[in-house]
Amino acid sequence: MLRIRKASPPPCITELKKTPGADWSTVTGAQKAEMRQHLLREQAGLCAYCMRRIHQGSTTVEHWAPRSEADADPFEWEHLLGVCDGGGPGAKPSHQHCDRSRGAKSLALHPAHPTRDVEQVVRYKADGRVWADDPAHERELESVLQLNVPNLRNGRRQVVDAVVAAAQHATATQLRTMIDSYTTPKNGLRAEYAGAALYFLTRRLTQTQAIGKQKRTKRP
Repeated sequence: MLRIRKASPPPCITELKKTPGADWSTVTGAQKAEMRQHLLREQAGLCAYCMRRIHQGSTTVEHWAPRSEADADPFEWEHLLGVCDGGGPGAKPSHQHCDRSRGAKSLALHPAHPTRDVEQVVRYKADGRVWADDPAHERELESVLQLNVPNLRNGRRQVVDAVVAAAQHATATQLRTMIDSYTTPKNGLRAEYAGAALYFLTRRLTQTQAIGKQKRTKRP
């Protein structure tokens, strides 16, 4: 999961907020398409939860604050996210993920929260599993969003394996270049599972810098 920095909302959101009686049932297909386009740009083509690639035709507009909540504003741009199909409508419950497995359950984890950086909460293991120190966050990752279903875990593991192998003998400068490649979108897109790659690359950079500092300290 990556932190999403929200930009200004698309014009349709402003229009809907000004329209008396407007709710999600009155949103047109064209307005949803406009929202998806803006969300794809904000998220550099990645699902807000699992970091798989999403496209205009496969993106669902997700409400971080469930619409079933009495005080939820369906047009609050900060709470609207672009997500994948969650395994598709035919997926078994045990293989569903993201908003498809979540349903209307509440979440504390918020990729687009303006002050709480989700990247400081979510962690990854070498086998591709995603986890968190906080039990409540761990439950949301594992049981609500189901981000450790086999296909997601395997996808992250492949990325982690490649990153760990490439970083093993890399210098600090090379590691920074690798980090930049996973941070900066290329043609508007970030690499799939970029959060997992960055987790291991930043840790490796910290270790490399610490070793370099020790060597400099020991010099006569």
